[in-house]
Amino acid sequence: MKESARIETSIRLLGELEKTDQAVDRLLAQWARDNRYAGSKDRRAVQERVYAVLRHRGEVRFALSGAQSPRLEMFAALHLYEDLDVDAIAQLADGSEHGPLALTQEERECLDNLKALEGADAAAKANIPDWTVPLFEQAYGEAWPAQATALGEQASVDLRVNALKTSPDRVVKAMAESNIEVAALPHSEWALRAPARSAVSHTKAFNKGMCEVQDLGSQILCMLANATPGEQVIDLCAGAGGKSLAMGATMDNKGQIYALDIDARRLNRGRERVERAGIRNTQFHQLTKYNSTEERTLPELVDNMDMVFVDAPCSGSGAWRRHPDARWRLTPEQLATYNELQDQVLDRGARYVSPGSRMIYATCSLFTQENEDRVTAFLERHPEFSCVEWQDAWNEKLPPLDAVHGPGLRLSPADHGCDGFFAAVLVKSKG
Repeated sequence: MKESARIETSIRLLGELEKTDQAVDRLLAQWARDNRYAGSKDRRAVQERVYAVLRHRGEVRFALSGAQSPRLEMFAALHLYEDLDVDAIAQLADGSEHGPLALTQEERECLDNLKALEGADAAAKANIPDWTVPLFEQAYGEAWPAQATALGEQASVDLRVNALKTSPDRVVKAMAESNIEVAALPHSEWALRAPARSAVSHTKAFNKGMCEVQDLGSQILCMLANATPGEQVIDLCAGAGGKSLAMGATMDNKGQIYALDIDARRLNRGRERVERAGIRNTQFHQLTKYNSTEERTLPELVDNMDMVFVDAPCSGSGAWRRHPDARWRLTPEQLATYNELQDQVLDRGARYVSPGSRMIYATCSLFTQENEDRVTAFLERHPEFSCVEWQDAWNEKLPPLDAVHGPGLRLSPADHGCDGFFAAVLVKSKG
């Protein structure tokens, strides 16, 4: 592909992204499948430019004085982050076949008058929607800009070594044979980190079930859950089973995990993953609804679980560095809907917890409204539960975790170099 064709493709994909609910990574993957002629360099160039606009959209729109269109945003990004002047952009946007249409006079004037980023407000500099600033302030006070800005960084690829099959040293060696260098991470002897965009899923180590892709933060939450051999565990909102896989390994295939979700497609992926990992103590069951009082799936499990892990639907703000499009899709109305779902799944999960046992409430969100506020509301509805400080639930055999002590564990890219997560340990009274 010519450079002009790559740019036009990036513009077109940005336009498609605004018209669909499809996530950017899936949209790009579908484009690659539909356009086999595009080589690896073409795919990377298109991907990087689409992601550049999404990661820097706050700054881009500020520089454009609020003007919004896929073309202008792409051209502004070329100027701001690739140092192309307007004449160079005009040479690429000359109306040639497969390239962008020629710049209009209005577009040229807009690009000639881009604002300097030094004058941008805090939201634009952090590349987050204006309306989310109070949410970050509530969670982090004056430190919020650093927390929000870190969500614009490119995420690495984290691996969890499958303790049922191998050791970290063997995975390091196997990845090196595939020309991927991985390094050990703190907090877990089973966590390794590969460079961003590493194609680990194409390696023998991955396909043999020696390791799984799982962000360090997600691994830490599973460590906090402390699932042990012989326990009866529910993974509610299990999705494709990432946390079930991690807990199955710590349980040494002893006991039982019930992975529950409303999405059959994701559950099917989970079945494939546990088979590859050699995990034999996990069952997958589809729910009709999270909030249904008439749901009769596995009624024999009510009041009988040693641990219920509630990985609640949320804004995903803690993972915005992986999904930069999500920050521009989120609305206050959607956030309120997530809060309702979070209350519903907590109530649902509570039914399964046996007296004296625990429930882990987790999100990949940084917002207090989805985290501490939901725990407070849950405890008001369920006085039979109490929230213990996370460090009291931390297994003393694990490496110490440098995080603020309190009733909820908070992880973030700025503080821990992983995706943002929240977790609270809720214990049911014995009667």
